[in-house]
Amino acid sequence: MVRPTEEEKDLQSLQKLSDEKLRPEFLEQMLSLRSRIFKRVKPKALNGKFITGELFIELCHAYTQAINKGSVPCIESAWTYLC
Repeated sequence: MVRPTEEEKDLQSLQKLSDEKLRPEFLEQMLSLRSRIFKRVKPKALNGKFITGELFIELCHAYTQAINKGSVPCIESAWTYLC
């Protein structure tokens, strides 16, 4: 049996654990939840163009730059720039 302190350490680095080290019932429930989420979530689009992870990061970067320069970010101009 694994000591509780070792289990707690594992929980703190859960993203690094392999599936084999997880309890089968936890893994099954996690995969079920993930499946339900992906079935229900629709891709996000702006002006008819899908927002990919890369585009989302670039939008965040553009907004951060505007804020750091002391201005208010404009969603429309940032999106137009990326397109």
